[in-house]
Amino acid sequence: MTHYIYQEQVYMLAKQIITSFFLGLSLVIAAGVSDLAVAEESQTEKTLSEKTYSADEVREDFAELYQRLESAHYNLYVNRTEAEYDQLFKKLRKEVKGTMTESEIRLLFQEFVAFGNIAHARIDLPADKYREYRKQGGKSFPLYIKVMDGKVYIAENYSDHPDVAVGMELLAINGVKVEPLFKRLRRYKSADNDYIFNGFLELELPLFLWFEFGPQEDFAVTLKQEDNVFDAEIKAVTHQELLSRLEAQQGLLQLDWERSYEIIDGIGYLRPGPFFNFSADADNVWDNNEFARFIEQAFTHFRENDVDALLIDIRNNPGGDNSFSDLMVKQFADKPFKFTSEFNVKLSDEFIAANEERLSNRQNSDGVISVSEQFKQAYKDLKPGDIFKLDLPLVEPINKPFDKPVFVLINRHSYSNAVTVAAQVQDYGFATIMGEKTSDLATTYGAMENFKLTHTGINVGFPKAHIIRPSGDKSNDGVTPDIVIETPLVESDSDPVLQEAIKEIKQRL
Repeated sequence: MTHYIYQEQVYMLAKQIITSFFLGLSLVIAAGVSDLAVAEESQTEKTLSEKTYSADEVREDFAELYQRLESAHYNLYVNRTEAEYDQLFKKLRKEVKGTMTESEIRLLFQEFVAFGNIAHARIDLPADKYREYRKQGGKSFPLYIKVMDGKVYIAENYSDHPDVAVGMELLAINGVKVEPLFKRLRRYKSADNDYIFNGFLELELPLFLWFEFGPQEDFAVTLKQEDNVFDAEIKAVTHQELLSRLEAQQGLLQLDWERSYEIIDGIGYLRPGPFFNFSADADNVWDNNEFARFIEQAFTHFRENDVDALLIDIRNNPGGDNSFSDLMVKQFADKPFKFTSEFNVKLSDEFIAANEERLSNRQNSDGVISVSEQFKQAYKDLKPGDIFKLDLPLVEPINKPFDKPVFVLINRHSYSNAVTVAAQVQDYGFATIMGEKTSDLATTYGAMENFKLTHTGINVGFPKAHIIRPSGDKSNDGVTPDIVIETPLVESDSDPVLQEAIKEIKQRL
């Protein structure tokens, strides 16, 4: 496994970065940065006082949420009918009976937004309350899971129960079977399908359970090992206990964000890291100069050492912007390319406002501003509700591209632009895809924008575009590898998936 507790720690950091991604898909990520977790614990504690809002204010914002989401969303009714939305709106509106805190409002409104099963229509959960609770010694669920073939297994165990172990099947929590429980938890997270939601659960189950059950000293779980089904009471753990038990575990794989390259058995191996600038001293996350130098150095190294093939590892990659990934792909592309066959955009007042604000903020990178200007030119003679196509220019490969076989390694936690890269190189025939199918989609409703509700000031994310993968395939699906490599429930630090990938490449050479 790749240390899901580490992944949880950088969730908020990465989400803040990815949420600002203009053309991106802004999904959660996976990374291994324990120092961030420790830093979180050492921050000065402060009590987060929450403003409250009257029932009338909440109802007015709820009506505004529905009306503006319908107006701005590329296709609000693609998965749910208007009648189904109306029914849910009436049901949830009845739950507004008095003064509510912002956290309560966020949870209520997110349930409505998540109903559409589109990952890029969402409201941020009040996760700051959860972090405050943990900093003050609050306890959380001590198990991290992995869903395989429809079954839920313990992937990481931080409980102290002697009979609970990694690999056991999890059947129920607090007397609720996992299937109906997980369906209930869907209201906390916008997701296009169960596969991508299950990927989120692997990172965020303790958070969702805190929203669902509130603070718990113990959890009742039903487990299965082979044919033996039994119940167990497991103690919730503080964040510090979680970190201590994590430190005591040895031998688990940790896939972090570090950009690196090396040669393994004559094969070039590249981990490009996120497709944005995550340096601690970065003034602009979209400044790709450092990334450009890194990619140039890596490919120079591979050419000088005459490697037999190249393996690009984008497992657990949060994605980012194609202004970064294009710099990598153009090194081995043998013809001009772009990341989409169609970029269809719905015009709305909300999108226009967001685009105008971006144009007025010159701190954005030139690439983002350039696209914003293209948008403005494209919609200048249109009216809200119109659909237009944005014609993105082809990217030219370098003069003498890398000409050895290229392979790209993916998994369920390859997100956003990482999925775009995988679809791109697969569709253009630039590389062979290996590993595990992505949960994030290759053709998607994305390019998320935001609008703000009048009374609460809550930001609502919506997809303004339908982005079609280069092949033109409009199916609601992830990237399926050309060579499937099963990811084991527990991944040791010997990295069995990488070992198998190298073995497969050498056989094909």
